[in-house]
Amino acid sequence: MPEQLLLPGIEPPVAPTDRLFFALQPDADAAARIASLAQTFRDAHELKGKPLKTPHLHVTLHFLGDHVGLPQPLVAAASQAAARIA
Repeated sequence: MPEQLLLPGIEPPVAPTDRLFFALQPDADAAARIASLAQTFRDAHELKGKPLKTPHLHVTLHFLGDHVGLPQPLVAAASQAAARIA
């Protein structure tokens, strides 16, 4: 397919490159148990999809959006909010 021609002053949309969210990650033992259960369910039910890799397991607490680059004001505000959590 030929490359899309551009018109001056009209830029093509840019796809988001960064996803920001607050999340909890299981400890190593819990992650290993979750991965094992996922594989057991996959095998038992002949599922085709692949489970998440163990290091990627998490529970999203609050989604902050998809962004093109990291919006520093949002990162700063989220960091300040996170610092207040014990």
